[in-house]
Amino acid sequence: MRFTLYLWACAVACASANVLKLTRVFSARADADAIKEALGNITSIKTHASFKNSNSTSLSPQATFSCSSQVTTLSWQRWYYNAFPWALARIDFTAEGEATCTIPMVSISYNLWAIDPEGGTHPVAEANCELCATLVAPDLAYQCVQGAQLTPCDGVWQFGIEVIFVVEPPYEFTTGTGGCVPEGVVSTCTATYAGGTVVPYNANLPPGVEEPPELTAGNLEDIHDYHFPGGSEVDNGKGLFREGTTDAQLEAVYENGLKETANGWTPSTTEPNYWLKTWPYTNSGVTSTGTQLNSMTMLISKWGDFVTMYPS
Repeated sequence: MRFTLYLWACAVACASANVLKLTRVFSARADADAIKEALGNITSIKTHASFKNSNSTSLSPQATFSCSSQVTTLSWQRWYYNAFPWALARIDFTAEGEATCTIPMVSISYNLWAIDPEGGTHPVAEANCELCATLVAPDLAYQCVQGAQLTPCDGVWQFGIEVIFVVEPPYEFTTGTGGCVPEGVVSTCTATYAGGTVVPYNANLPPGVEEPPELTAGNLEDIHDYHFPGGSEVDNGKGLFREGTTDAQLEAVYENGLKETANGWTPSTTEPNYWLKTWPYTNSGVTSTGTQLNSMTMLISKWGDFVTMYPS
């Protein structure tokens, strides 16, 4: 997903455009303490997004000037624990910004912040300067650590930016476009834009199910009764796990189904309160007549309870 933001601050018939292009990025990893305790037991995916503006101005050096701003880079990662239920550990934010003018300003301030799911703001890049024409706002390395603050890290995130230019009289800002408001010697440029949604668990869950359900001892017993050769409730309508399949192997199949992302969940055609998912699984089991099966089916209720799974 890409976002474009224009921030202009101009004086006397000039035109200067800022273009912010955002590619939303997600990834995963455990927090610092967990890394120290369990190196290698983490999942991480990271991508950077870069933002550059394009300026075009026609100026009379004696009468006009222009200012512009941009987010030069922005990325954010989400890190999840590898062990079930694959909970969110933290989000890392990385950002840099820049503001420039064609003449020195009395002052320039630049503030870029992340807005958490409850509306709290967290600076990710900021800087101030006096008697300057160019300002670079460095990265502040903000992290949201799940459970370390009152606000949860999962949910919908946004980003906000505010850049303030102050010019020396007799110059004044007379034109403002795309979020910039000129007020005499001051031009304030602000914008808020969508970031994305961070889920609390790194799993492929049915709609409305907020966390991975546990596979209980009772669930395993039901699977043995309904979907193992010789089970007390076996019928000919569904596949069977192979004799000798262990509970640990069933756990692995279950976790594979929740982590597999290529296939989604659909409403069950026979049970309206159940979600059903079928995914490829080579040699998953056999039919009642012994034919090899190569997929697996799992059912979870709309309330988030595990129902069953079987070769299909």
